[in-house]
Amino acid sequence: MIKIVPIFDKGSLYSISFNNEKDECEKLFDFWGDTEAVYAYLVKREAFLKAAFFQHDTLVEVYNQILYERKLLHKALLNIDKLKGPSRGAAIKDFFKPLENTLLHDIRKKAKASSFKPVLRLYAIGLGDKVIITGGGIKLTPTMNEDDELLKELNKMNRIKQFLVENGVVDHEGLTDLIHDYGD
Repeated sequence: MIKIVPIFDKGSLYSISFNNEKDECEKLFDFWGDTEAVYAYLVKREAFLKAAFFQHDTLVEVYNQILYERKLLHKALLNIDKLKGPSRGAAIKDFFKPLENTLLHDIRKKAKASSFKPVLRLYAIGLGDKVIITGGGIKLTPTMNEDDELLKELNKMNRIKQFLVENGVVDHEGLTDLIHDYGD
């Protein structure tokens, strides 16, 4: 069962919960904050760090960057949530960019920290002034297609997009209706 849940109280930032588990945004921030899990993830993908995309970064440098970017992303989401009216919508559109630069009208979005060579990504579906965070990841490759974990995130985003289409959600009003229909 897919459920769309608010991340904060204001009703512009949402996430996905599968089978009444923690929502994807909460799981993602928990993972990024789990020292052992992140370190194990980086060790498993150490070959990506040695590739030309990263060149000089060590595992420790990337790990520290992840912790820093986690704080930046969380703070950005909190700041967006504090805004009201058109300011919030403008901030959402500024923070969440099209997933692919060539598809400006695609509802699939991404957000990243404003740091040098950011590695953390939030993936989302954007509907006007509302965003549904579908997941995210640690991007250590030039494209999502080169990392199995990021491909899983892309597939999940596409499944959520299809779920929304099948339920008639094409804009933020449709999202509001769907949330009301599938409410607690």
